[in-house]
Amino acid sequence: MAENNQYFEQQLQDMMKGVDEESLVGRIAECETVLNSLANDQLWSIVIRDSQKWVEKLDANWQDVFDPIKLAPIRVLKHAYSHLAMLPAKYEQELEACRAELKSREDPDEQTGDYDDDTNLEN
Repeated sequence: MAENNQYFEQQLQDMMKGVDEESLVGRIAECETVLNSLANDQLWSIVIRDSQKWVEKLDANWQDVFDPIKLAPIRVLKHAYSHLAMLPAKYEQELEACRAELKSREDPDEQTGDYDDDTNLEN
């Protein structure tokens, strides 16, 4: 999976604060369905591949556009293609976040997430 988008991660955490367990389970199923479709559907494979190519092409050529009026739509287009290219990673990230949230609710005694392990006594 691609590196997690920290802004997207924060949005996911904020979104899950008021969500009940049944909704979390439903969203997990939806994310799994989308990921399965994205991975196994030929159409989506082509769309994602082409979107990645367009992002690369736009990245390689934006510096040749000096007119701000022409540059603005190029930025928008790049963001749109980037979003399409990152769909699998975003759904995977949301799936992982939903599973972690559900697990933390089912087992509140188990600590999840990033934290510094200050218990290392190897000195």
